[in-house]
Amino acid sequence: RRALRLAREVISHMDLPHITELQPGPQTVEAAAIDAFLQQHLESAYHPCGTAKMGTSSDPNTVCNSQAQVLGLQNLRVCDAS
Repeated sequence: RRALRLAREVISHMDLPHITELQPGPQTVEAAAIDAFLQQHLESAYHPCGTAKMGTSSDPNTVCNSQAQVLGLQNLRVCDAS
């Protein structure tokens, strides 16, 4: 609820006359109505991920070296976007 109200506050200070709130709509202002909308429409954006151990080739659990090169493969590196 706070995030929705904050987004509305930020947008209200911008000169965007062609932008309108579609959902839940500007008429939805009461806490209970906002909560009901959020309970019906929010969902998790769960994105599974994993880790790749960085180390030396002498460690059997190592996936990549200190240069992010995947051990045992050519021209493949691990990227960390966290």
